[in-house]
Amino acid sequence: MGSPDPGAAPNRRVHSSSEDSPSPANMQEIEVIQRPGEGDAGDDELVIDIGNNYHLSIEVSADEMRVRLRDATDDEMLYRDDWQRDWFESEQKRKKYGNQMADAADRDDLNSGWLKTKLRELALTMKDDETTEMTPDAKKLVEELTSDVKAYQSADGLTVMVWVESPTSSPIDGTRIFRFDLSEWRSDSAETVKAKYYQNFLVEPEIGDQDWNAIWEDWNAQKTVAMTEQATEEDIIADRVTDRVAQRCSTAATRDREQFISRHWGALYEDASDSRFDEPTVWVKSEAIEEVVEEQTNKSGTGYHGKLSGALQRNGHTINSTHRVTVDGEQIHCYPFDPEALNIDETDLMGGDDEDSETSADERVIDA
Repeated sequence: MGSPDPGAAPNRRVHSSSEDSPSPANMQEIEVIQRPGEGDAGDDELVIDIGNNYHLSIEVSADEMRVRLRDATDDEMLYRDDWQRDWFESEQKRKKYGNQMADAADRDDLNSGWLKTKLRELALTMKDDETTEMTPDAKKLVEELTSDVKAYQSADGLTVMVWVESPTSSPIDGTRIFRFDLSEWRSDSAETVKAKYYQNFLVEPEIGDQDWNAIWEDWNAQKTVAMTEQATEEDIIADRVTDRVAQRCSTAATRDREQFISRHWGALYEDASDSRFDEPTVWVKSEAIEEVVEEQTNKSGTGYHGKLSGALQRNGHTINSTHRVTVDGEQIHCYPFDPEALNIDETDLMGGDDEDSETSADERVIDA
């Protein structure tokens, strides 16, 4: 049996397109005047001008939409209720809600036929911008917190790893990994992603099943896939750690050992003639690497050392296992990176030179 396609979509609802489209003239009367988060108080309401001086505001929660109809002239509340979130797809529900609004408002220019037309136009407008249908937590997860999506096929099956930044409401700092096996990834329920969110950030998000559909579409579109039996979670993490180390060290590399030891994110460059490995080497402190591991995963920086070291070597990011670099009699535990893995070129090194040092390569580096 062939390997499952990680890009295959689960059985998800598709918006109906069987309705007649409103005329261009009517479409122009619908205008978004405030999107969620744009209000003076950071309101999570979508506010729509539906014409005739009436505003419809919509606030999305996990299970429903809170809808309010106001007179824009004096802000009088004419109608409020909680609607099912799938009203976009149902002509019957639009008719039902239009009748309810007309009865509650009891105004001559708010008849049910006109309101039903406005709801149809609104449904089409919102479908063009699916984030307006999402809860604030789901929208933020997609637009702000997701930093990377990786998938790999191993002997145990498909695994999808999503790097998610900590929300401001969480007591947990840094980035965490949400791991999905195939059944979790293809699920139509939001319960799995909600559980992973809470497990990693100790915050209960408001995410409904329809939100998960939209989140899944976004994550699935941006994922990169390692379709090899040799790919492992350690390989994916090693790539991620190397990318982050490169961002922080690429402008901090130097031949000056004193500069290196004085900087937390320093990188010591050695030419092939100076390196015990007979090839250009960039030394990065283990404590800095451990910091990246703890920021980017939920693993212990020191406890994950062995697996990370092996994966970095296996993927060609480092030249050898970790060693201790000696500077002014002080031994510093370091990873020996390939300069290319960190995008470091000897022409871009910081000022300072170590050419006058009489310390031999064998004295500088001692096996861990």
